[in-house]
Amino acid sequence: MEIRIQAMKAEVDQALILKIESKIKQLESQLSKIKTRIEVYLKTSQLGQLKEKVVEIIVNIAGKNLIFKESGPNFEIAFNTVYQTLKRQLVREKEKLQEKH
Repeated sequence: MEIRIQAMKAEVDQALILKIESKIKQLESQLSKIKTRIEVYLKTSQLGQLKEKVVEIIVNIAGKNLIFKESGPNFEIAFNTVYQTLKRQLVREKEKLQEKH
């Protein structure tokens, strides 16, 4: 599994990056034997007076891109929310791939 984390126009501390990396690596058991590339983008978004933190995760699994995006008051909350959705969807995708083979 290949993982890439990128902060775009946002300051992110190393502890958050390590936490994200650690959680993404936990998905390896779900994705064993499936070639996967995961890209995580951390961005800030200005909505009126509010600055939202946006986490976008793009998963390339078996040639198919799955895109997950969530925003929140900080990166940790946004990541935790999008991570739960990602985890559920990856289980479904793995089941679909196993049914085909």
